[in-house]
Amino acid sequence: RSYLSALDAQYTPLPELSFMGTVGVDYTSETTTNFGPFGYNVDGVIGDHVLGYKGIYQWNDREVTVDLKANWTRDFTKTLNSQFIAGVQGFISRQKFPGSNGYDFPGPGVAITSATGVQYANDGVTETVNGGYFVQEQLGYKNYLYLTAGARYDYSSAFGKSAAGVVYP
Repeated sequence: RSYLSALDAQYTPLPELSFMGTVGVDYTSETTTNFGPFGYNVDGVIGDHVLGYKGIYQWNDREVTVDLKANWTRDFTKTLNSQFIAGVQGFISRQKFPGSNGYDFPGPGVAITSATGVQYANDGVTETVNGGYFVQEQLGYKNYLYLTAGARYDYSSAFGKSAAGVVYP
């Protein structure tokens, strides 16, 4: 099962000023089942978990993205113009993977993990947050020569709780 949605909007209050934004969500869910019934080794060759086994595992993934920016374009003179952009971007990833498995059913006809003699439960969650701010100024001379300066500040939860973000020129 998978769901994907996005919202994109733009607002231009003045000819030289515009705001743009995009928000997206991608969700995926998958279930996997492994099953071997009680006494499935009818040929006597298989010797692993001969009283049966079952495992059921789920994987859920949610990705949320945000991209917001403002763009301001201005002509100072007929030969000198400016384009200033500022914005923010963010990404949040979250994975959950619950499940259970077990082996040694008490008898034929039983097919649920909670009935097995040896049981295991799995449950995990990972979440990563990445985000950043950016600014850029571009000065143009006669639409021929350009001077551009910009900076970006990024942070990621993968850096660790006590780590600061990083500035890039």
